[in-house]
Amino acid sequence: MLPLNPKNHFSLSKILSFSLFISIFFTISHSDDFSSLLTFKSKVDTSNFLISWSKNNDPCSSWLGVTCHRVTGRVIKLVLNHLNLTGSIHPLIHLTQIRHLSLHHNFLTSFPNFNSWPNLKHVYLSHNKFSGEFPPGIYRLKRLRRLDLSYNKFSGEIPVTELNQLPHLMTLHLEFNSFSGSLGMDETRHVASFKDFNVSSNNFSGKIPNWLSKFPVASFTGNRGPGRTPLDWSTRLKYALGAAKGLAFLHSYNKTKICHGNFTSSNILIDHFGNACISDVCLHLLLQMPNSSNNGYKAPELLTQNNMNTNQNPRKFSQKCDVYSFGVVLLEILTGKIATSEGETSLAKWVQRVVNKEWTWDIFDFELARYKEMEDEMVALLKVAMDCLVSSPKDRPKMIVVEKMIEDIRKTENR
Repeated sequence: MLPLNPKNHFSLSKILSFSLFISIFFTISHSDDFSSLLTFKSKVDTSNFLISWSKNNDPCSSWLGVTCHRVTGRVIKLVLNHLNLTGSIHPLIHLTQIRHLSLHHNFLTSFPNFNSWPNLKHVYLSHNKFSGEFPPGIYRLKRLRRLDLSYNKFSGEIPVTELNQLPHLMTLHLEFNSFSGSLGMDETRHVASFKDFNVSSNNFSGKIPNWLSKFPVASFTGNRGPGRTPLDWSTRLKYALGAAKGLAFLHSYNKTKICHGNFTSSNILIDHFGNACISDVCLHLLLQMPNSSNNGYKAPELLTQNNMNTNQNPRKFSQKCDVYSFGVVLLEILTGKIATSEGETSLAKWVQRVVNKEWTWDIFDFELARYKEMEDEMVALLKVAMDCLVSSPKDRPKMIVVEKMIEDIRKTENR
């Protein structure tokens, strides 16, 4: 047997030492990831949905929503949606290798920054209670493709310069927040890759840049530009009552159970005396309503009865469908937001989730905050809206009853 070459012996020692170092490094990092997740669980999982997150279980194969890299064992994906998680996500900053973060439809409140997650590609944090300015450090996410921060309470200007530095960003959803400023994004960014964009129901102002004009109008509606006059509480209540009277009169006009058929906030007109009137009555009987009409106002029974054919058959509309649509309009009056979508992302669903969590005041338009003494009336009108929005048509009140309930609220205000 030939003696071992000293040079080879040295090289082998270096390889073994390096391998040992890598093994220890991955083991420590791997352990840090799971310690961070357990800390996160202890702070946010008040409903104990993460019962599988136990030291006795293998995190990579048994922990709900956790996906690990098959070589390093590091956490690369975390999906914890619809779990009533409440609190801060700060413990997650130690997941430095994470690529996919999805925590939408929870009640998370505190967002640290993006600095610790340079490998993120997909971020879905919609329908939470995050607030404050746009989270810093977004420019570090050079791999980012999709970012959804919609249906939160973020405010301030969006970091246009930093967003321009993300060459792979395809999806940006910021709707239903309180962002402000302009949308003057630099057209020199990689706009060809930008496929999905929505900033509706914020406080943006100014012109829409030319390169954003390829997106539908619904991506920009509901922003509060300069020169607008915010409605006070009394005016909103007056308009709600006027619209209710109009629909109640329509429903009781004759015995044929006539209905409006497409009631939305755009069908409410204000006359010279400040009275609310309804328009476009029964057009569904004369015209084929376009399939693109806003489903955010439609009763669930219409959306489940073969969605593509519903608009073409006016017999499927009923007065109780009008009641549901009126409930959505009441939510618009109360929240200052617009109904632009259906299903889990609808305005009605969002309000229901917040109400169920007993955070009712959070749904009201921030411009109503100065009417704190009217809170009981706002809550009463919200209750009327929720009665109109019950899923079963037979359990919704008639419009004449809705009119009476709003009339009683207004009488209370005038005392």
